[in-house]
Amino acid sequence: SLLSVKSISSNWFITPSTLRREIHLLQKLLHPWQLEIKTTHTKISLHGKESVIRLFYAFFFLHSYGAYKWIFQTVSYRDITKLLQFVPDDILEKSGVEKKGLLHYYCAVAIVRMKKQLYFEEDFFTLPQYNPYTHKYSVQAQKFGQQLQQLVPNLGKKDKTQKIRALFSNILALNDFSDTDFPARFF
Repeated sequence: SLLSVKSISSNWFITPSTLRREIHLLQKLLHPWQLEIKTTHTKISLHGKESVIRLFYAFFFLHSYGAYKWIFQTVSYRDITKLLQFVPDDILEKSGVEKKGLLHYYCAVAIVRMKKQLYFEEDFFTLPQYNPYTHKYSVQAQKFGQQLQQLVPNLGKKDKTQKIRALFSNILALNDFSDTDFPARFF
């Protein structure tokens, strides 16, 4: 969320009507993703499904800042690197770098939004979710959960497993399997 149209337009040295026109143009670009910008007298905010918002921000930040600039102040690149080490091996190729920047941004966005208690919508969980199917992957998922709990202390233990499975599912969806002979067991 941003401040009001009036304060943003004065900070950016543009007129409120120009800012409203720009917001209207952005609305058209965001519409295919079922995202919208809402404006009130006190703030401007992005609305839509949480799962789409997280992906949108991850791609937006990667495209805007590249893989070599870290913009987050509340979570470090190192923290995300450490967290990604515990993603089960069957859904994330640890040596691949093709999607490294995107995965780092995605996880950082997810952590920042979870800290604000913004979670996936309930209908997201009607889709099949990743579930570790061997002891090794269960241990990795458990270590991931411990690391995530340090980064998001307000994450309730009750639904932590569900949130982790959702994160794994999206990490799996963002992965590139072009060099793999066999797809992950999830598929």
